Amino acid sequence: MNAQGQWQVFNTDNSVLPTNEVFALLGDGQGGLWVGTSKGLAHRNVQGEWALFKVTTNSYFLTDLNNVVTALSSDGQGGLWIGTLKEGLAHRNVQGEMVFTKDLGLPDNMVHTLLSDGKGGLWVGTFDSLGHYSAQGEWMMVNTENSNWPSDIKALLNDGQGGLWVGFRGGLAHRSAQGEWTAFNTEWPGGWVTSLSSDGQDGLWVGTAIAYGSKGGLAHRSAQGEWTVFNTENSGLPSNDVTTLLSDGQGGLWVGTYKGLAHRGVHGEWTVFNAENSGLPDGRLEALLSDGQGGLWVGTDGGGLAHYSAQRQWEVFSPDNSSLPSYYVRALLSDSQGGLWVGTSGGLAHYTTSGQWQVFNTDNSALPDNRVLALLGDSQSGLWVGTDGGLAHLTFTQKTALCQTTDATTCENLQATKRAAILIAGGGADSSNTLWDTTESITNYLYKVFNKRGFDNDEIYYLSPKAWADFNGDGLDDRIVDAPKPERPLTPEDVRLALEWAKGLGKLDQPLYLFFVDHGGTEKFQLSKMEYLEVTTLKTWLDDYQTVTGNQVMMVIDACHSGQLLDSLKAPNRAIISSTGDGLAYFERTDKRGFSRFFATGLLKGMNFWEAFGYAGDEQVKLLGDVSKMETASTGKTQEIGQVPRFYDGYDGSDAGKWLKQIYLNGSFTAGDLTLAVESMTPSTALTVGTPLSLKAKAILAEGLIERVWAVIRPPKMNLVMDSNGTPILVLPRLALTPSKSEKEIWETTWQEAMYNGDYQVTFYAEDNQGTIASSDLPVVITVTGGIDPPPQALVQLGLEKMQYQFGERFTATLTEQLSWGYDLYAAVLLPDGQTFVTLKNTNEFAPLNEPKPWRARRIQTQPVTWIDMTLPDTLPTGQYCLFGILSPEGGDVFETLSQGLWVSETKCFEIL
Repeated sequence: MNAQGQWQVFNTDNSVLPTNEVFALLGDGQGGLWVGTSKGLAHRNVQGEWALFKVTTNSYFLTDLNNVVTALSSDGQGGLWIGTLKEGLAHRNVQGEMVFTKDLGLPDNMVHTLLSDGKGGLWVGTFDSLGHYSAQGEWMMVNTENSNWPSDIKALLNDGQGGLWVGFRGGLAHRSAQGEWTAFNTEWPGGWVTSLSSDGQDGLWVGTAIAYGSKGGLAHRSAQGEWTVFNTENSGLPSNDVTTLLSDGQGGLWVGTYKGLAHRGVHGEWTVFNAENSGLPDGRLEALLSDGQGGLWVGTDGGGLAHYSAQRQWEVFSPDNSSLPSYYVRALLSDSQGGLWVGTSGGLAHYTTSGQWQVFNTDNSALPDNRVLALLGDSQSGLWVGTDGGLAHLTFTQKTALCQTTDATTCENLQATKRAAILIAGGGADSSNTLWDTTESITNYLYKVFNKRGFDNDEIYYLSPKAWADFNGDGLDDRIVDAPKPERPLTPEDVRLALEWAKGLGKLDQPLYLFFVDHGGTEKFQLSKMEYLEVTTLKTWLDDYQTVTGNQVMMVIDACHSGQLLDSLKAPNRAIISSTGDGLAYFERTDKRGFSRFFATGLLKGMNFWEAFGYAGDEQVKLLGDVSKMETASTGKTQEIGQVPRFYDGYDGSDAGKWLKQIYLNGSFTAGDLTLAVESMTPSTALTVGTPLSLKAKAILAEGLIERVWAVIRPPKMNLVMDSNGTPILVLPRLALTPSKSEKEIWETTWQEAMYNGDYQVTFYAEDNQGTIASSDLPVVITVTGGIDPPPQALVQLGLEKMQYQFGERFTATLTEQLSWGYDLYAAVLLPDGQTFVTLKNTNEFAPLNEPKPWRARRIQTQPVTWIDMTLPDTLPTGQYCLFGILSPEGGDVFETLSQGLWVSETKCFEIL
């Protein structure tokens, strides 16, 4: 069904679908669709052309009943991973070449689960093993033959730090970002791991089912590694067979089981819902989905659809009291406007925020079959519907959704206006660019803002070195990146092609919007580690674009020295905003914020470009806080911390900004609920080191859900930490707040980590489920005494009892760090040969030789930490050993930062005689 209400149906009669049983759907990133069925794989391109795919033997791929396609996943390089029921895993590369399990090196054919590693590779869970296939084509296997872990992998979860949680039959394991494995076999209930979920605090929830004599149940592992087990004997869990887990967005957890629904609040309180004590119509759950308002949608197997509101009210929808076509709800999907798509055994239903139902079935539409098995958003505001009788597609655009909430004139302008935007995420996605995660997050947010304000995907050219992007936060590739493909670093040619795309659109009704987020120099943009775009070249291309099209250009640059780039790009009918002048641009990397994100939020609120410019500048000042000076530890130079954005719109004097005041992003309407506000409830005060302080904030939101509240703490002294690209690493201490047990809308925590004398500034932040962030107006000032005075700059100090030792003696070494926010800590020992070294990850925990692993144990500034405490064995060679304590800029390559003089370090040597 398209936006005009016309259905398109695809089945074996009118397409090359090998069967009408559709099990898996995946967008191809170019407007087309991959379709996995019980008899094979098909593809429909954006032009509507269908095709089956052949292997190198020229036989059709997956043509018999034994080869059921069970999973589809992008490889991040334009290719496709295909999981099958009995024929294992297949890979089809971007050139169309197919390779099967027996050639890939995967030892087992029963593929249960697939997960992208975010780097072009793939994690594969099978009956007998876990496999990782890297972007370079290398396999790594973990199975019962090379480890003691159980087999039959059922659940995979990214840990949010580059690592992986793996759920087995009877076991759980974790692989760190550094490739180190840890097995967990006795600390939790055992059984079969059915589901894994993050707790939002670097911890893990584990859902298990009863199996192999185990009790099953639910387990939680905290960020500190402490386990807690919940089952029917010690909690309100209604069944030890856990089927599904869903975060409630406030630190709590929804738990679906075979005998009802349970909720565990952030403070540990349990609430159980079943058919006897609540409005839950059936205890066996099929699907859970957040309603985005603090409530929950529940799909049941025989009881219909239930909604549990944030006000703790149940509402049940069934064929008896609504237009829901069946009691059996198989799939739930948000329509992104507060409404709901419901797939049932009796057809497809849509429920709007105003309570209106619309039902599609074989009698009133061209829906090919009433048994809806799968629902999938197509990232273009459309919907794919997989049924027992074929595949259907329904298309909507964001303009259609906005027309339901805006006036008739705005709607007409949205539908009729011709527009275009180019978003460029520069700097490079390689490991040497410590700013990449922030750049990617901000550019994804820019895309989200353009989308929410009525830009469709074909009106936005997203240029990124990463082949996929997730702007809506569902963890999946939204198929919005336009170039380059396959994935590679950006080049100036990519920017030229983006402008050629814009040129091909002809005359626009608005300016061409061009956003750069990357590293910048005095006369160039850094696109990647080895590629730069000269500002004179870009100006030539922009001049050509405007000469050919006659369009205006509105450009925003968020990069260091972007004010100088602004001066070089000035031209008639061209407005330019830079995030800074001749100096540095600062980004807060923990929460991925900076000038351009603040600017985008202003546009989302309906501000014009002039108002958004002022709003972003104010928020950036608030972000930096009243830390007037920082010192670069490696040079001892003091640098003023400040960032003054600039603009040019062709007007001077009192008229400066006149054009910017006239430019709105598709109009002055507000897109969505932007009532989020946070206010400090803690007054400024004085305290002594070691005294706990209650930090409280009030967070309110008219509609939607507050996902998290936190406090950012600016200490009285910090270092200006620079990465290898010359960009400051702005990492400030922060604390997560949790909802109060007794006070409505209050979030709280306890702070007692002050160690330096002086004024600490505390600012509170809140984020809702739409990614909107609000901050408190004025910082709270906490004056601390009774501690130590902060040193002039960051330092690391080594403690060693003496300079000479004998075999059999006790050897102890300590390390103390100061002002080390924004640094990784390395504790290393150089052996007597002068070439071999070993680093420590924890006390007496040595990494392999010549592998620079950072310190992973808890770090406490000003207090000595024991990193070696052992009796010297007689197997050590005699000679001189040297201890190194190193502070290296966070996330950077430790040898690269050394070559650029960015280390803060101390060395002490001793002898073993």
